[in-house]
Amino acid sequence: MGRKILAVVAGYAAMAVLVMVVFSLALATLGTSLVFVEGTTRPSGGWLAFSLVVSLVAAAAGGWVAARIGHQATAAKILAGVVLILGLIMAVAQPERDPERAQQIIDEAGGVEGVAMGDLADIAEQPAWFAWVIPFLGAAGVLVGGSSAGRGSATA
Repeated sequence: MGRKILAVVAGYAAMAVLVMVVFSLALATLGTSLVFVEGTTRPSGGWLAFSLVVSLVAAAAGGWVAARIGHQATAAKILAGVVLILGLIMAVAQPERDPERAQQIIDEAGGVEGVAMGDLADIAEQPAWFAWVIPFLGAAGVLVGGSSAGRGSATA
């Protein structure tokens, strides 16, 4: 039981670290000009697609880590449930974007390009569907990663 808990926590941590590193590198390299539709705070289609791919890959990596540490796919299945439940809770509890606060952040930064990485989520006008896709995509990615961890090994 303790090994499965450790596996789920490690899988979730692997997902979180991978997402943070990839997005930080992408933003540092590309800047915000490719993130938002020009003149708006709406994420571009390319950025949304990139986000979905990164989320899927990170989820698969987390599932793989959970299954390897847990020595079976059960840990990945538990992680998939955690990802789905937490994601749906976050989708339901999405904080309402405050346009005045977003504009204040943009003004203080001298434009969207100057907004700090930590504040980008506060100014972005994420499409409503996006928050509902991520939990299902994440859970599916975890299951794929978890099932691939056992291929070719006797621990599956």
